[in-house]
Amino acid sequence: KLAGHDFRAISLKAESVLMPGRTVNVQPKSADQLYGPVRELITGPLYADDITMTIQSTSGLDERMMLEQWQELAFNKDTYDYSVGWEYNEASADFSTNINSYQSSVNENRYTTGLFFEVDKEYFMGTILSFSSRFDSISDFDNQISSRIGISHDGYRASYSQGYRLPTLYEMYGIDSYGYQGNANLNAEDIDSYEVGYKIGNFDTALFYIEESNAITYSNSSYVNVAEGGESKGAEVSYSKSILGYDLASNITYTEAKLNNGNEKLRRPTWVNNSSISKNINDLNYKVSMNYYGDHKDIDSSTFQTIDKDSITTFDLELNQTMENKMFYLGLYNITDEKYEQPDGYNQLGINFQAGIRITM
Repeated sequence: KLAGHDFRAISLKAESVLMPGRTVNVQPKSADQLYGPVRELITGPLYADDITMTIQSTSGLDERMMLEQWQELAFNKDTYDYSVGWEYNEASADFSTNINSYQSSVNENRYTTGLFFEVDKEYFMGTILSFSSRFDSISDFDNQISSRIGISHDGYRASYSQGYRLPTLYEMYGIDSYGYQGNANLNAEDIDSYEVGYKIGNFDTALFYIEESNAITYSNSSYVNVAEGGESKGAEVSYSKSILGYDLASNITYTEAKLNNGNEKLRRPTWVNNSSISKNINDLNYKVSMNYYGDHKDIDSSTFQTIDKDSITTFDLELNQTMENKMFYLGLYNITDEKYEQPDGYNQLGINFQAGIRITM
């Protein structure tokens, strides 16, 4: 039976069969041959193309129906999902900082064109296999390819991805008055990521392990690639729920990030949390957010020694409206006017107002 139809009484009649050109594979048979010419044994046929068959159908088209049902099960558009896309990005770093006797500057651009695709296939009992890949053409780097494969079933999931991280424009081209000189010969970091997770109800949990090679590390007043790289591992928990028309969301991440020499990685906080509460009123979304960035290591902008940086918590207010592929927004950010540097030596905005439009293609 196929899709509820009983085809057991149907016999197929081939109207014509087109056989492909073919040869045979042979090998010498001489190990136990005592006399005479060397014999060759046929080990199997070698086909040059597919076999083409024309099936004759009855007026009831039962045979055709059976074949179409079989084809639909073999490649069912309802069990496949795919997407393809193109992306263009311009990154510009153009600033000159003068704080007391400290000066730093950079003036460079980077242009990236990306092509990507993703295919999802549903198998038995709701198991979904996913594969995606991306090709990036980057103005100041070799072409880069990153890919991911994953599987999910009944709330469980596992994935492996291979990617990269480009050095920032400042890491490559920046300079400062204390002797820092960017390294234009930096290579991209290579990153292999593994993740397993489980989602139940409003909770989503994940364990991850990330292995890096060619890690970008600060050394001797510049940045260099360290071949042995390092690793990061940790856990992530997310929660989302709607209560009385209010949407609650929270995400907390714990990370241990170290170089292979045992030193902690710079600017990798152990704890990060982002939480929000929002509500839609007359097609407008009102949102309050809290952002926590935990204790971490950094480089002192004056002495260039590794230092401990305290955690920082900021709060934001935002109003937005979505119309098709456009989101209009305005917001008041860092409403408690926290004074902090991230990274060390770079002051972040205190309380500030922003408005704009985000467009998705």
